[in-house]
Amino acid sequence: PVYMLRTSGTVTRLAADGLGTTAADEGVAFAEGEVVSIVTTDVIEMVQQQGGAAERVSCLGETIQVDGMTFDDLQAEDILDISSEGEGQGPVVSLVVVEHRPPLMAPQLVQIDDDNKRESVSRMWASMAAHGFSGWTARVSQPGRIHAGCKISKRGADDG
Repeated sequence: PVYMLRTSGTVTRLAADGLGTTAADEGVAFAEGEVVSIVTTDVIEMVQQQGGAAERVSCLGETIQVDGMTFDDLQAEDILDISSEGEGQGPVVSLVVVEHRPPLMAPQLVQIDDDNKRESVSRMWASMAAHGFSGWTARVSQPGRIHAGCKISKRGADDG
């Protein structure tokens, strides 16, 4: 099969506190210079594949969760524009990807009640982080308010 990098996806979850608390319908406002974390849903699925209680993990402490792109679709210095669905809408928020997200103990791992499974998922998370699969950190370059359902797109080199 031909492997294709994807250039757009959908914001599926926002958590201003980074603890997995889903933002209200009015979304989350991001300030210029604010650092956010981005995790793609394929990373969540890797954790869920551990089975058992890990299947209930739905976030890993990220600020923005994205569906339709994978962790390897992004790289440092990519510019991401987040916009509301609609014809002719400009970006609501722009982000500059900074680096791989550093390893962390995901808050959702405490929900796994089996010590062996929690340790297994924790080891897997550390391995994923070591290989850059833990997501990305990004800096807000254009502030604004976004909500779940917004489109997120990589800005092309010829787009400016």
